[in-house]
Amino acid sequence: MNCHRHVLLPPARSATAPRWLGWARSRPTCVSGLEPARFGGLRSARFGGLRPSGTTSSGHVLRGRAPGFTLVEIVITLSIVAMLIAMALGSTITLSHTRALEEPMSKVQEFAKKARNLAILEQRPYMVEIMPHSVALFSLVSTSGATAGVFGAAEAAAPKGRLDFYDFDPDVVLSVRRWRASEFAPPGRQIWVFERSGLCEPLAVRAESVNGFIEVSFNALDAHVEDKASEIR
Repeated sequence: MNCHRHVLLPPARSATAPRWLGWARSRPTCVSGLEPARFGGLRSARFGGLRPSGTTSSGHVLRGRAPGFTLVEIVITLSIVAMLIAMALGSTITLSHTRALEEPMSKVQEFAKKARNLAILEQRPYMVEIMPHSVALFSLVSTSGATAGVFGAAEAAAPKGRLDFYDFDPDVVLSVRRWRASEFAPPGRQIWVFERSGLCEPLAVRAESVNGFIEVSFNALDAHVEDKASEIR
């Protein structure tokens, strides 16, 4: 910074002129309007003078932290990412287990609805055959030639023609609790008869695997879901 000193001859002082007026007129000035270094601190503080970035008013250089991340910041970030991944993975696994149990149960409901509608429309009985790993829809007659009743035993039922069939995951097992029964029967062949009027036996179907179970109870009037319970592990 180039500074110039302008020497001015003090005018004739009057009796009332202050003594420091002559000194003020002869103060060193700068072309840029800034004070020299020896006055920079005071003038910057009083008049907001400019100074280089990263320095204090006294000219000392401020040393900041080098750009980057600390070890603590990296560990915290990785921990948050790991928690989010674990939560997403757990939700995906639970959803997969639920879907594996819901799929055969939805087929049981679909076949029951179809059997009831066909029985009313065609005025002949239909049945849903529930096996441990499959579900099928049949038209139905009894072995003696008469139509099987709503509560007919499996031995008295003879399927006339299979209309639909669904084979599901072998890890899922279906079991049935018949009307007035307190426990689910061991997995095996169970038939669910739908009469010409659309009436059926009220029963409960359970889909179970090592990952949990879903249990659905059907009513006798329209075979709609009356109650549902589930547990997914």
